[in-house]
Amino acid sequence: MSNSQNSGNQYVTARRVFDYCYETLYTDYPNENLTFDELPGATFIAEYGYYRLNIDETTTLSFNQQLYLADVNYDNHLDICYCYTRGSGIIHYGVSIYDYFNKKVLFEAEDRMKHDYSFDLDDDGYLILYDLNPTTTTYRPFVLNEARRFLKKNNGEISSEPFDLDYKLQGFTADYNGERSVKKGEVLRLEIVLAYVHKPGIQCPVKKEDVQLLNNEGRFTYSADNYQTEAKDFVVEITPIVDPQTRMDVTIVICGYSYTITVMVV
Repeated sequence: MSNSQNSGNQYVTARRVFDYCYETLYTDYPNENLTFDELPGATFIAEYGYYRLNIDETTTLSFNQQLYLADVNYDNHLDICYCYTRGSGIIHYGVSIYDYFNKKVLFEAEDRMKHDYSFDLDDDGYLILYDLNPTTTTYRPFVLNEARRFLKKNNGEISSEPFDLDYKLQGFTADYNGERSVKKGEVLRLEIVLAYVHKPGIQCPVKKEDVQLLNNEGRFTYSADNYQTEAKDFVVEITPIVDPQTRMDVTIVICGYSYTITVMVV
């Protein structure tokens, strides 16, 4: 949860273009080029799981985790805020803000093996920066050292202030525990992993009662329970009551986020 602070200040409003924490949850990769009317001449090329933007012969932006657009230096032109990963074994996260109009870097944060960094929006749509404990994987949860919210400055200075945030859910994944198909009347187990950032010592506030499955046609029964390991959060058991040779798209909803998985009844 987050709290608004110092409402008299002007904060930087941002637009989330894509963020794997929220949207694809590491199941998809960039596969379509991107252009924006606010960034004339800029084409973000989707290639090998990354977006690449060629500025000139010596400057190329390359990123794979996040893209936000915001007027960070308050000059009436959108800046490119992006997050990337580096490394093949132990990976780390870094961020950068690039002023496309003036062709210069405004802000960078990267500190391999000591800190990870990423962007997000607060509840009011303002751009915030996460300083995170380093991780060895692309999956959440991340432990939050500090969150900072960017301030608008008329002189173009890049400035931020601490932002009080204890915990923020960013989505979840669901996957089969074993076979992808199930017989009528038998149980299929799905494992759910939450994606979130949190301060040290803050427990996940999501409860098993928050796990809901859309079942408008009454095609199955289900139950949800807490998982018994640190790597997983919840387990959902689905029992189909439809005839064999039926394909069911099961949508799981947790605190406003949804994820659809296909179940085959054989």
